[in-house]
Amino acid sequence: MPTRARKSSPCTSCTAKRASSSTASRRSIEHLALQEEERDFNQSILYARDVDADTVKDTCLRFPMMAERQLVIVRELNAWRIDQVEKLEPYLAKPTPSTILAPVTHAQEIDGRKSILKTAQKGARGGLHQ
Repeated sequence: MPTRARKSSPCTSCTAKRASSSTASRRSIEHLALQEEERDFNQSILYARDVDADTVKDTCLRFPMMAERQLVIVRELNAWRIDQVEKLEPYLAKPTPSTILAPVTHAQEIDGRKSILKTAQKGARGGLHQ
């Protein structure tokens, strides 16, 4: 496992103004988090409009297969209402060390005054990367 994956934060957030920017950000996270051969079993890309917060939490709580980490990308998180996003707060307070959760939004960041961001920053041990 390369050093780059060991230094990844348990929660990394991407906000992009254009879809092409979010794709580039997502690819960058994929490259930094996992080796190519680890992605088949340890990378999950979920679309917020198709899943709920419980599904995201359950996916994050799985153990990686034959790797140190797994990557969970939640695309189009801005499709959720803020109360749905806040359901992730208990997980973000104590994230699984072997999981990198990467919510991706388009042209819209979560309001910095919301408690979920503060919880994510504490749980990420080193800060929430946006």
